[in-house]
Amino acid sequence: TNGNGELKFYHKDVITILSHPLIQWSEKQNDISAYRQLTRHIYTENILFMSSSEINVFIKAMHPSYENIFFTEWNNSHEALISLLEIVTCLRETSANQESIQHDLELESFFRFFSVIRLLQSLLRTHETPLELKSLRILLTEILTSTRIPFSGEPLKGLQVIGMLETRTIDFENVIMLSVN
Repeated sequence: TNGNGELKFYHKDVITILSHPLIQWSEKQNDISAYRQLTRHIYTENILFMSSSEINVFIKAMHPSYENIFFTEWNNSHEALISLLEIVTCLRETSANQESIQHDLELESFFRFFSVIRLLQSLLRTHETPLELKSLRILLTEILTSTRIPFSGEPLKGLQVIGMLETRTIDFENVIMLSVN
């Protein structure tokens, strides 16, 4: 925050977040041009820190439902978890129009992330233990790195990833073997 109490973000962090593939899922020309305008504005004006209101002007042009979601201030762990739930819900809703295998994997990862956040919320509520943001970040990182997302596919369609023993009685048209001695 600056002297006026306005929240500011480092320009590289803003660009990193807004250039993430989950945020730039749309191929709409106005989404891409709004992102380019933001990066051009940052580099031509030589901006190091941007206020959340400045960022939201460009975000509104990119995708109106992203406004006031990504660049908000978290004063405690409760606010952080609520904000993370909003982000996950918004990203899931905006990516719901896609129909692909990657979309299914994204939906599963959104569901797992949502479940972890809800679990943390319920634990903090039941134990009534104040948790600092730094501790929440460490705890969330540990839980998410140990969370596994199941990878399964349609057995009669597309690419199949299977072990060597599973291939004994199956006849394939094409076989690609990786890391086999």
